[in-house]
Amino acid sequence: MKQQPRAPHAGLRWPDDYRSLLPAIQDQWAFREDIYLSRKLSGGKSGALVYAADIAGKDFTGQAILKFDLAPEDEDQWPSESDRHVEAYEVAPEFAASHLPKLLHALREGEKVAVLSTIAGRGLEYAEPWVDCDFDGQLKSIRLLSDDLLEEWNRDYTLSKRMYTPQELLRSWLGDRLDPPRSRLDELLSEACGVTPTELSFTFEGHWYPNPLVFATMTQDLPDRLRLRAVSGHSHGDLHGQNILVGRGTLDKPDYYLIDLAAYESDQFLFFDHAYFELAYLLRSRQAATPQNWDAILDRLSHFHHQKEGAGLKADDLGPVEIILAMRRAAMNWVDRHESHRLSYMESQYLLARVAAALNFANKRISDETRSMAILYGASCLLDYLKLNNVDWPRHGPRFKLSSRDDMPEFAIASSTGLPAQDGKPEKSSPETGLSLEKPAIAVLAFDNLSDESDQEYFADGIADEVITELSHIDWLTVISRGSTFSYRGQSVDAKQISRELGAQYVVEGTVRKSGDRIRVNVRLVDARSGHSVWADRFDGQLEDIFRLQEDIAEAIAGNIDGEVRTVERERARRKASTITLWDKLQRGLWHFHRVTDEDREAAIRYFDEVNQHGRGLSTAHAALALVYTRKMLLVDVESSDEDLERGWEHATKAVALDQNDSFAHVAMARVYMLQLRYESGLEEAETAIALNPSSSFAHFVLGAALAASARASEAVPVLERSIQLSPRGPFLKAKQVVKAFCHYFLGELDEAERLARAGLGGPGLGPFGHTVLCATLVRQNRLDDARKIMATILATNPDFDTAQFNGCWREVTPVYTDAIVSDLRKAGLP
Repeated sequence: MKQQPRAPHAGLRWPDDYRSLLPAIQDQWAFREDIYLSRKLSGGKSGALVYAADIAGKDFTGQAILKFDLAPEDEDQWPSESDRHVEAYEVAPEFAASHLPKLLHALREGEKVAVLSTIAGRGLEYAEPWVDCDFDGQLKSIRLLSDDLLEEWNRDYTLSKRMYTPQELLRSWLGDRLDPPRSRLDELLSEACGVTPTELSFTFEGHWYPNPLVFATMTQDLPDRLRLRAVSGHSHGDLHGQNILVGRGTLDKPDYYLIDLAAYESDQFLFFDHAYFELAYLLRSRQAATPQNWDAILDRLSHFHHQKEGAGLKADDLGPVEIILAMRRAAMNWVDRHESHRLSYMESQYLLARVAAALNFANKRISDETRSMAILYGASCLLDYLKLNNVDWPRHGPRFKLSSRDDMPEFAIASSTGLPAQDGKPEKSSPETGLSLEKPAIAVLAFDNLSDESDQEYFADGIADEVITELSHIDWLTVISRGSTFSYRGQSVDAKQISRELGAQYVVEGTVRKSGDRIRVNVRLVDARSGHSVWADRFDGQLEDIFRLQEDIAEAIAGNIDGEVRTVERERARRKASTITLWDKLQRGLWHFHRVTDEDREAAIRYFDEVNQHGRGLSTAHAALALVYTRKMLLVDVESSDEDLERGWEHATKAVALDQNDSFAHVAMARVYMLQLRYESGLEEAETAIALNPSSSFAHFVLGAALAASARASEAVPVLERSIQLSPRGPFLKAKQVVKAFCHYFLGELDEAERLARAGLGGPGLGPFGHTVLCATLVRQNRLDDARKIMATILATNPDFDTAQFNGCWREVTPVYTDAIVSDLRKAGLP
């Protein structure tokens, strides 16, 4: 019987635009079986498509990368991609073997191209595109990639033999993209942005920016001192989040693979890879930004953002900003290690690379809105360059229009509840059946400068700006935009008026006074509905590192505000007698959650269940339920521990699924993972919770406890100290003191362990935990009589408490620690 011919490919649908290549691929590449398209890795740009493919051929059998693209417009550039693969392996063989694709085949039919390559590592099924990773995975891998691009990929970098003008660097990166008719920049500026291409400057959101196109093409009127000695090496040239694959393992040093070398160049000025990546990522992640929001992002990324006015960031801007800043820090760390004596040259080269990347994107065949955003990004980087090099530049010009977005309403620094209304007031959920989930809003006013020098106002504004940024991490708060709150500067208004006009329930106000090199900041949190002060404190510091001081003070203020507002909201909801909203029910549940009695536990469960029923599942309520069920183990209730842990897992999983950006949800998942003895996962979840809300004292506490349970006491201590600093009067203070005592006990610091254990005795939700740490510490101090008295107290309260129950309620702690502490407790009389 004659065998039927096999289909030439299987799996995903073969892209229609490249179907004509299939016969040639099958014939020229001599596959023994069909090509199986298993996964689409990238939608690509300009027609490019990238797939994971399973193949069986003469040269290679396994998973490979199949890329379809259009041939370069210049005939002499083909087959440049094949040549570039080969050259890249020759110039950096070790880096290439670990991170670069290895070319298998390439062919061209007319204007269409197919390239087949493999990757290093365990295989494509163990990797995912960088853009699809979670924040922590993106951050770890991009730091590593940023460093490796310079240390490994460009180990043989060279210094230029002569000095280059800025325009020569820009021309090298951009080629003929600046020249008509290839350049589409004149048309973009004049028709979409409302700016004559030859204007030296333009204004945007009330701030002036230099025109990067004029700067890139000018041939005179620049000081000769702008020439610089540049560094050259190897450039990927087209680096973005979709052509990086990241290993799915949980290693501290993640694997990554670059899957496209079409734009590779040798003997190219460095830093363009970094610049291209950050702008590609920024445009992709913030493509819906309004003018005010885009201006705020550019301001935050600027070297001089502390001196510049601008609207506030949104909460979801902060992740992209941190990733970009991490990449920049890695590059400048390389400069510190290798070219620190040419720091000004290197900073200038990096800034010019960003200008080049911006003009590159502005010249692409993408939407005018995105190209306009790229122009503004380049203008902001060029402004930093001019300031860094003390270049005077005209500061007046026409208004730059960000395409059709200029008519969109202003973004406030919003929480996950949504955007504010146009009047600056927070958007409210529809009050269906009286059960709306309306998160409280907070307004940070401009801090008053009480110093004798009027020019210190920038520092006062810097403090307020940093507080706004830190508060925007708190996912259960809505933060009113800076543009709205700073409009009250110099006016005599009370908190109640601000509450009426902005819809804010809380107002933060402060003063800054400078004396010599000392700074004192006073801050007050006001309940705007009653006008009563909720919290006030004073912070002092030295002006040695002014920006670090601003950040430290802002973090401390935000951490205290986080804890204080939570307490006020819980108490307010508990006392409320009418119009009970979904938010009130959630807060009532949290009030009972913190009281830790059997009755309160049942009340908390009831409220959280009601919230989930009416709200069709809310992340915070599920997270709280996970913590309620798993906390019973600490109270020596271990009979139903497996059942409760299963319930905890169910609710924690739902919490994270409902809101990946809810810090509290990741806290709950961290606790469940630790009780399941999945230590690495637990630590990662706790770290994610902190990344989402750095002001969360509870997230730091859970990370510290996870480190302690993992036999990493020395690492846990500073994390626990940070947690206490963020909320020195919070409901978990005694628990933090006891966990810290536990760490000092294992570190042999027994006096401190005893002091902290005694301070934490009787804390809610601790059961006998504090007494057992104190008892074991006294045994280590050879004070057996005192230790036996403590053990008698434990057994009087918990007569069935024995070694088995102890191990049951401490199940998450590694045996390295539990075996040691049990040995000491037995000496004191533990059955």
